[in-house]
Amino acid sequence: MIGEPNDYAEADLSPDGRQVAVEINDNGFGEIWVIDAARGTRIPITRTPDVWEYGVRWSPDARYVAYSVAGTRAGRQVTIRRRLADGSGAEDVLAEVTPPTLTFIKHWAPDGRSIVFAKIPGGLFTAPAAAKGEVSPVPGSSDSEIDGRLSPDGRWLAYTTTESGRGEVYVRPVTGGPRTLVSTAGGASPVWNRKGTELYYQAADGTIMAVAVSTAGSFRGSDPKPLFKKALSLTQSQVRQPFSTIDGERFLVRVPDASAPPSITWVMNWSGIVAAPR
Repeated sequence: MIGEPNDYAEADLSPDGRQVAVEINDNGFGEIWVIDAARGTRIPITRTPDVWEYGVRWSPDARYVAYSVAGTRAGRQVTIRRRLADGSGAEDVLAEVTPPTLTFIKHWAPDGRSIVFAKIPGGLFTAPAAAKGEVSPVPGSSDSEIDGRLSPDGRWLAYTTTESGRGEVYVRPVTGGPRTLVSTAGGASPVWNRKGTELYYQAADGTIMAVAVSTAGSFRGSDPKPLFKKALSLTQSQVRQPFSTIDGERFLVRVPDASAPPSITWVMNWSGIVAAPR
């Protein structure tokens, strides 16, 4: 176990494997923290009441974390921001999402220049990763696409689409072109290993699947093989990252805290403790 049990909405393993960036639910609002994987200590990246920070992702050099920011009032802007992973310095605003809509960062491009994010209910876009700039649609993206990850060489996009009525994982060239179906019976949340030789995704029943791939020339993938089954279902992972890995040998997953089983509290004679109207 890394860190202490908490209401983790999302978690992302740093490229060097030494830290974990997490979104912790705090009274209904997400806050971003970075946890030292070895010591379990954590430092705050954001501490802003009534503002929701969510969808955290690492930069390729592990220096920054990027996340989305949304306010509490209707019509308030949604922005993509970054901050140094040690919590120092000020936030950098990288892009404003217009019109304001739920926006989840999916991947920081391997070359460090752009950030891939999804608008909900659908569609993949990019934003600059170093200075404030314009949002651009990913070439060939449609409203049914809800997740996207670039291969380590930057040539291929693994993504989730719901066009068939359920999530399926495909791969296509970043510049657009013919696509290849990777999942076989539903899936979401594709993740590459750092060598680009395997692709992982979560199947509809919660099983983490592995696909051996070749990206020399054209894309080719093997039949998916099951690795292990997560305790959390696919329901939330279509917008939330259900797992994180660097090399496919060890996986970071969020699981329910078995030491604190859910309980039901019965309140008897509740009408007697409700203040009478004046």
